Amino acid sequence: MSKGFNIQKMLISNVNKAPVSLKKHKLYDDPSKHAEVRLVDTNHIYISKMKNDRLNANDDISINKLADNIQNIGQLQPCILRYTPLSGKDYELIVGERRYHAVKKNNGLLKAIVIDDYSDENSAISILSENNNREDISDYELYSQITLFIKKDILKQSDIVTRAGISKQKVSKVLKFKKVIEKFNDVFDDYSKISASTAEYISTLSIDDDTKTKLLNIKDKIQSGILGHTKISAFINKKPNDNIVSYVQHSFTIGTSSIKINSEVFNSIKEKEVFYSELDLLIDKFSLKVP
Repeated sequence: MSKGFNIQKMLISNVNKAPVSLKKHKLYDDPSKHAEVRLVDTNHIYISKMKNDRLNANDDISINKLADNIQNIGQLQPCILRYTPLSGKDYELIVGERRYHAVKKNNGLLKAIVIDDYSDENSAISILSENNNREDISDYELYSQITLFIKKDILKQSDIVTRAGISKQKVSKVLKFKKVIEKFNDVFDDYSKISASTAEYISTLSIDDDTKTKLLNIKDKIQSGILGHTKISAFINKKPNDNIVSYVQHSFTIGTSSIKINSEVFNSIKEKEVFYSELDLLIDKFSLKVP
């Protein structure tokens, strides 16, 4: 947990301060601390390089819709910024990228909690806590964000579980994308709609040519999210002779299904089988080659 936040330092100045009527908001990583919401000019904000959790953060259709909602009913949830001047801008956006784009489109002021001493660790926890409450985030987006924090030594896997509120099982499954990418980078090129459960299953598959061929045959359905791990498993484990037809006592079977036929049809089938069997013998006998 973050310690010793100085509320006065959070409020860098009284400029653009939000009306007193606005409620104070709790910080994502530390529910015991409160900070006032301020209004900040979007031209003074840049997006944190730590954020890697939005594949289409500035999608025109969704941002336009959000911008209209904010225009009509206001920005209900504040963003989180930290005071870290860079490239002529004062504030680094930690949480609320879509809200930032929507407000910027409206040429308005962004409601935000501004913190001047927010560490990378606390910022990372805030990002993941926000993601844990989002319904629209994909498992692959979550993987990309978690991997970035671990790679940059900002968080450990245990921190993500204990502090961000994401279950150990979920984190474990999400991180299986790494193994899928390592093993099947020549099969898949889009992971945005593949679930963590599907990634977990695919990560257990062998990397032989037969498996890769089978995955390539259903690649589009996997990448579109139509096929989950259960159906993929059924396809991968399907035996080549499942549909071979065999004839036994006036009946034939396809897979596990058996259909009875009358004697006339059965004898006709057997006659053809005898004919082709004898033909094979003649070909072998005279070493004939069929073109």
